[in-house]
Amino acid sequence: MTYAAILIPLLPLAGALFGQPAYFESEPPAPVWQPSMETDARYHGQHVFLSPDHTEIILRYSQPGETGPKRMVLRVRIKNRIAPEIKVDVSRGPGGGYVYRYAVTNAASASDTIWTFGVVVPVELPQSPLRRESWIGPSIGVGLPSAVQILAPGHPAGRLAIWFPHLAQGGRAISPGGTENGFILETSYRPGFTTSQLSDSADRLAEWPHTDEHWPDEVASQLDGVLRWVLSGRSYVTIGPVFAPDETPEVVARRLKEALDLLEQGKVIDPGSPFISGVHTLLDRIQAVGIEGAGPIESSPSTRRERELADVLRLSLGIGALQ
Repeated sequence: MTYAAILIPLLPLAGALFGQPAYFESEPPAPVWQPSMETDARYHGQHVFLSPDHTEIILRYSQPGETGPKRMVLRVRIKNRIAPEIKVDVSRGPGGGYVYRYAVTNAASASDTIWTFGVVVPVELPQSPLRRESWIGPSIGVGLPSAVQILAPGHPAGRLAIWFPHLAQGGRAISPGGTENGFILETSYRPGFTTSQLSDSADRLAEWPHTDEHWPDEVASQLDGVLRWVLSGRSYVTIGPVFAPDETPEVVARRLKEALDLLEQGKVIDPGSPFISGVHTLLDRIQAVGIEGAGPIESSPSTRRERELADVLRLSLGIGALQ
């Protein structure tokens, strides 16, 4: 099977951050290459690897030669060297719903451009157009595959609300050092932590070395899984529509608590912060006895991340923090 035969069927699948981006990645379907694997019997049947920084696919296989099998090693760069920062502002809309406004920056340290920006939303979210003048946004849930919540693996998959640059209307990809804002979602769903997906163009591999050989089925099968993983883009934690209008405070508190635990493990938030400690106490209390009697958090947020979290608590649970 050739590379083109694997990649072409996958192309249709191509699909607010707290300060610095929090990068959450699904488990890659190939091991990271280490030189010791050359003689490790456990990897003798493994032909596809990833570089330690997940920016290259390493393909190792044998090809018939005039004097016997010829060992081939191909390295292909994945165009995923983006450095996004996503800022989100959530406010109440004129009809009583919620308006999510996103701004996406690709830091100057990036090597690749950002061509798609998406936010995972609940499957039940009513279809509504995504607003952005020079970018295209299909209606939520129309012809889009389910999107996994990388941040909360135990939660149901959602749909990907996604934007692409509308080149005919002056839209452009976000180059290193550039920013695009005005990505807007309007919905009755209250805010919580969710997953955003960003990527370079649909062609997310640098030029593939020319080769006409047909690979063994086991090589093609391993490469198929890695290419699907590549085409899904990179996932980051953000704020977006999560909770239905009738969701109970106990469920909201439980899911926020689970998300905070993961963010602490990823060193995205400081568990030693008085504000974060107060949030944990509050969420535990709501799960134990309900929303009644839950007062304000007895500490004020001191960072932008904490202020955005305070907005989530205010809008989704009606609880404020000391200012």
